[in-house]
Amino acid sequence: MNFLVTTHLFTSPDPTQPNIAHWHRKAKFKLCKANNRPRDPGNGPKALLTLPGSGQRMVENRGGRSAAGKKFPMEGLKTLKSDFGPEKTMERLEAEIKAHKMTVFARINHAALAAGVGLDLRPTEVILFGNPRGGTPLMQAKQTMGIDLPLKALVWQDGSGQTWLSYNEPAWLAARHELTGIDGPITAMTNGLADIAARTVAG
Repeated sequence: MNFLVTTHLFTSPDPTQPNIAHWHRKAKFKLCKANNRPRDPGNGPKALLTLPGSGQRMVENRGGRSAAGKKFPMEGLKTLKSDFGPEKTMERLEAEIKAHKMTVFARINHAALAAGVGLDLRPTEVILFGNPRGGTPLMQAKQTMGIDLPLKALVWQDGSGQTWLSYNEPAWLAARHELTGIDGPITAMTNGLADIAARTVAG
């Protein structure tokens, strides 16, 4: 079967690194099946990609892991290691958001909500924030951007006790909603989020 998809080509298995991708690139791929099973060994079905105009081909593991078993970065998600615990990281994040002249609309503490119904969840908290001057032009270009605005960031702690900060990359959001001709606002948003995140997590 042949499909036309938008794909990202990851070059680093490190989840803390930005997705080094070709945004908005189209690629034809053929699902490699033999008796309803992947042709190549590994986790998940494979897709054979052909980049238009280059003839370059690669095998993508649709299950989220490479054939060697290494994890790919999560698509469109930037994740940074924090030098602080969850509470301190969130406090610093909120302060940096306000210092960048953005409004904090809400904080959602998933762990506290889980505890309220008798369930255990490691520290996991989302903060919603933004500035209408930055977000409105994106929604003027494509109103469906409203589903991903205001911006949000997640502070979470893994099983080893390490705290992380994650947020959606603006270029990925633009690609998701097929935005064009708005490089200025996307670049400004990208730089602003990167500065906020870097100042939040560094000791």
